[in-house]
Amino acid sequence: MRTLSQVAGSYVGKTETPNNSGFSDKAFEAKMKNVGWVKSQAWCAYFAELCVVEWAKEIGRKDIAALATKLFSGGSTATFKNMDIYAKANPKGILKVSTKQPVGVDFVVIFRYGTGWQGHTAIGVAGTTPPASFKTIEGNTNDAGGREGIEVARKRRNPNAPFSSKGLNIVGYFWFV
Repeated sequence: MRTLSQVAGSYVGKTETPNNSGFSDKAFEAKMKNVGWVKSQAWCAYFAELCVVEWAKEIGRKDIAALATKLFSGGSTATFKNMDIYAKANPKGILKVSTKQPVGVDFVVIFRYGTGWQGHTAIGVAGTTPPASFKTIEGNTNDAGGREGIEVARKRRNPNAPFSSKGLNIVGYFWFV
């Protein structure tokens, strides 16, 4: 069985068509539509949802798939809020949320752009011990480091980067057990 990051990694290189109008791979586009993505929407959170749901089904965890489907939103910061509210109400449940990077598990990391409502979502790869930078697999991004999201790509993120009013700042992390 694959890990969450292996599921996400299987999509590296998938590209969108201009202006978030679809995807070059129509099978991938169908999967994205199945988790709620519609044309013209940013798709990083939908990509993370797709990966979590696919991984959960592969490992036989329908409970995780159902919860992820219920709590993910098309927006990154809204998704984190949903996850945080649920985890606090169910502290012994299958969802864990933290502002500190988890160790030993794949995770989802949520970023906020400056102090606004917009954000970004990525799959974090287990194996890095904080405070070191960690590897991610991200939808609606690019591997060149720019802001234009055009593909699923591997990146490296620094959890200790100083706050940036015009950049991405880590809000928190969540993972399923």
